[in-house]
Amino acid sequence: GPPKSLRSALSLLTDALRLTAAEISLEQGLDFFNIFLAPFIKGLSRKEIKENISLFLSSVNLTVPTGVSLGIETSIPRFLMDSRAFGPREREKRVYGDFTDESLILASIILECLKESIKHQTIFNPSVIVKIRPKSLHDSDSEGLLYLAHELAVHGLPYFANLLQESQEYASYTVRGLRFTADWKEDWEIDTIRTGCMDQVIVNLPRAAYESDKEEENFFENLQDFVEKGLETLRIKHQTMKDRMDEGLLPFLLQKEIGDHYFRIENSSSILSFVGLNESVQFMTGGSIQEDPDSLSFAEKVVLHLTDRIDEYSKKRGIRINLGLPHNFEAAKRLAQLDIERYGLGTVLTQGERENPYYTNLNVVPHHREMPLEDYLNIESRFHRLASGSHLAKVSLDEDETSPEEIMSITKRIIHEYTIGLYTYDRPLTYCNSCRKTWHGEKMKCPACGSVNTLIRFKRESARYRARGT
Repeated sequence: GPPKSLRSALSLLTDALRLTAAEISLEQGLDFFNIFLAPFIKGLSRKEIKENISLFLSSVNLTVPTGVSLGIETSIPRFLMDSRAFGPREREKRVYGDFTDESLILASIILECLKESIKHQTIFNPSVIVKIRPKSLHDSDSEGLLYLAHELAVHGLPYFANLLQESQEYASYTVRGLRFTADWKEDWEIDTIRTGCMDQVIVNLPRAAYESDKEEENFFENLQDFVEKGLETLRIKHQTMKDRMDEGLLPFLLQKEIGDHYFRIENSSSILSFVGLNESVQFMTGGSIQEDPDSLSFAEKVVLHLTDRIDEYSKKRGIRINLGLPHNFEAAKRLAQLDIERYGLGTVLTQGERENPYYTNLNVVPHHREMPLEDYLNIESRFHRLASGSHLAKVSLDEDETSPEEIMSITKRIIHEYTIGLYTYDRPLTYCNSCRKTWHGEKMKCPACGSVNTLIRFKRESARYRARGT
């Protein structure tokens, strides 16, 4: 049965995350986090709740090696309002709509705990996804919660899910951009809860271009060959996992209760992704996506080709496969280096310095500070619609101070004017081990104590911040 207190509920979650970490490779997601836990804080003081949440965040940060995403709701979704609420008082037949105030209190406490961590060493794991729904913008408590989230956004911490559109109502995200919605069995619970991503295959688009002699027909033939191999790889992985379900593979995730596996493997998704769309288009057309309308049209043609082929294959094989924008910086580096070895620096187009080349990944176009934000968001929103399996837009902030009000105004533009599904505000950070303070920007020495050798620089090269060393 359900745990009997907030402390035992959080302890159970921490244990589950640690056990599952041995059976997955990247990210774990706990969505509707503040809603499902809301019944457990009924009657508790704010101080008691905060102590328990702070302990949970620290424990996950220290003991769960994989990334953890916490989905935070700023209002109760319509489809959960009348769902039975599980909590410490089993005899009370209540629904989650009865715990609106508690869910908002819990969300604010989680954000407060993260805000306090910035004074010392910032907590990057677990990461919080703040979900914005239509009702979030018309309720004073929800707006206060959004303001608190944007105080954290000054430091690049939360991620924001734009759920204003009807097609986004059931969308569930992880911070790496993975998206699950009611698009498979057409049931929000079956399609988004107790499932996950089986694997991801990344297609090297620039190689398809280099092998084409700049002939469009050849390019799409090469692309078709790459896609077929990628889809077959995903099918084999999916089938192998299903065949081994009853052999003791993944004992925690695939445990049974009344004949039903906890992890719904038949509903798990697989992602076909790509790197280097910007570079392949530039090679084929002579212009970059953000500078030439014809190049942008060609990029959309490429992605539509991928989407059509994936949809066709998924329906034929009965396997949930989606197109996703990439979130693997290491793959973007490795594939670029392999192409340089094969075709030479004179042919291969890359991002980064000559010593550290990589292909465009995560976003469709590299977002430089001189590129107008409107242009960047307009391009990204076109491809978020097409890449339904995963997407994440990084919105770069200047190293100078930016107020929560300024960032919140950008958020309002994003959610109302663009079909950006998931986004985050990004800026480099520097942490000093000596004085235990975090600073904006890549500092060469600590502004407080002047130390040079005690600095750790954090940069979000892909979906998550990573330490860049001293």
